[in-house]
Amino acid sequence: MVSKTVVINDVCDFVGGSQPPKSVFANAPKNGFIRLIQTRDYKTDNYLTFIPQEFAKRKCEKDDIIIGRYGPPVFQIFRGLEGAYNVALMKAVPKPNILNDYLYYLLNQKAIFKYVDALSKRTGGQTGVDLDSLNQYPILLPEIKYQKLVIEVLKSLDDKIEINNQLNEKLEEMTKLIFEYWFMQYDFPDSNNNPYKSSGGELVWNEDLGRKIPAGWAVDVLGPHIKINRGISYKSSDLKDKGTPMINLNSFHLNGNYKIEGIKYFSGNLNINKEIKSGDLIVATTDVTRNAYIIGKSFILPDLFEETVVASCDIAQVEVDEKLDKFYLEMLFNSDNYHRYIKGFASGTLVLHLDTNGIEWYKCVIPPKGILEKFNKLKTQIQNKRDLILKENLVLSNLRDWLLPLLMTGQVSVG
Repeated sequence: MVSKTVVINDVCDFVGGSQPPKSVFANAPKNGFIRLIQTRDYKTDNYLTFIPQEFAKRKCEKDDIIIGRYGPPVFQIFRGLEGAYNVALMKAVPKPNILNDYLYYLLNQKAIFKYVDALSKRTGGQTGVDLDSLNQYPILLPEIKYQKLVIEVLKSLDDKIEINNQLNEKLEEMTKLIFEYWFMQYDFPDSNNNPYKSSGGELVWNEDLGRKIPAGWAVDVLGPHIKINRGISYKSSDLKDKGTPMINLNSFHLNGNYKIEGIKYFSGNLNINKEIKSGDLIVATTDVTRNAYIIGKSFILPDLFEETVVASCDIAQVEVDEKLDKFYLEMLFNSDNYHRYIKGFASGTLVLHLDTNGIEWYKCVIPPKGILEKFNKLKTQIQNKRDLILKENLVLSNLRDWLLPLLMTGQVSVG
């Protein structure tokens, strides 16, 4: 590999975003409007804010490298975004001596993140990238033909991870469809394995819910059937690069699914009563998204951990009695009807906190045990397949992250 030592300023420019006035913000797309990407939503594909085109002073396309300029966490790097970006973000624009994909992987090195994080200014708890120091960070720059070889290796791993993510999305869609048919449309399999409602199954009026439900189904609040266990409180100094895996608010995607990249590591004193395990039902009790997308959402903790796991104070673990089923509650908690209900029990300005009484007071149908057992069996099969895919992604991402600095520093070469 032929390379030379340069600094980051020799290979790219950082272009800061612009801040339009809030008076022009819109919550839905309109003619002549463009998405505004902000720090609270730049990690998602949800178009939360739109502005008129004339106020879009800084724009990005899907291949552009967008970086969080302020935090915490600071220096978060993303691609795949399209629209205008605000002053809290910046775009890394490659110079002719470096390929865009190579620059993306270069900036994603943990060593650069630690360097930036250590030098970031802190004012009132907020961090900001020290651009002068970042621009002088030394790197090895190989010739273009070698950059292409490195990109090929790293991108093959990322492409496989993306394919796996798409498979898991299909599995999630399948689960939602089953839940919708069985517990919303009441076409669960009857005693003859036919769809209940479509085959003429009896529906009876329920005064508490104000709608018809299958004959023999019960209605009750969740309180008597669940136990809510809060997670642990912690200080920022308790979070290290290694330690006890801690499930936290960043472990949730907006749809409620588990996010493998969101794990943190707790180094403080452990309380054995606060430990959680694979298969536990986890619920978000805090939220920082604009429209409370995450509050009340849930997932079943995947089978990814060999060691002890804890939950942060932002989430809770929910125990379920024998009359209910954890998979049924997981899907119920992620349903649109339930989410509209539970948001009413969240309060706060920048950070929302959930009154968990709202969970206990929720009144819902409780299907017969036999139906819940059938759903549990189906969902367990899907869950096991999902966990295997997540395990493979964990191996692939660890391999990529291990190779990345070796390739960038020339310790490993590509033939």
